[in-house]
Amino acid sequence: MYPVKDMDICIDCGLCEKVCPFSDNYTYETTDKPFVYAAYDKENRSGSSSGGVFYTLAKYVIEERKGWVFGAAFEDKFQLRHVGVNNMEDLQKLRGSKYLQSDTTNCFQEIRRLLKEGTFVLFVGTPCQVAGLRAFLRNKEYDHLLTADLVCHGVPPQTLFDKHVEYLEKRHKATLISYQFRKPDGW
Repeated sequence: MYPVKDMDICIDCGLCEKVCPFSDNYTYETTDKPFVYAAYDKENRSGSSSGGVFYTLAKYVIEERKGWVFGAAFEDKFQLRHVGVNNMEDLQKLRGSKYLQSDTTNCFQEIRRLLKEGTFVLFVGTPCQVAGLRAFLRNKEYDHLLTADLVCHGVPPQTLFDKHVEYLEKRHKATLISYQFRKPDGW
């Protein structure tokens, strides 16, 4: 997915170019000593495909802070989208590794709306998605925004995964109903 200017609604203010990492005008501040944690949760790891930290953070945001959690979830026909949830039941669809580019359409606008209302928000995504959210928010600091990014080695597009699903369905002469990129049974 790549950004495209909608010239029908463009007012030529240049803001999109200031915050777009594909633009020559984009500047992203970095540091020689990034703020990084690596961890796992012994109690919640069993239902996770990695260390369980996402679930632990998300549970805290939903239960303790009455907030929203945004992460990647499969929707109809295995289309991966970033969605927001605010209860433990819906949180389940965000769990599990998904090695695929997720669609963040409208996600950043929803996060900005919630932040302006004073709602606590957790956003989890790839490093470029977190940077994109921060740029969209014009690097404004919010005490009630928590972001977490994943170690990313690049993500394939949805179209490639769609072809893989099509291949599996043809090969097995069945409709795919579930898919795991990484099984948690190594724990």
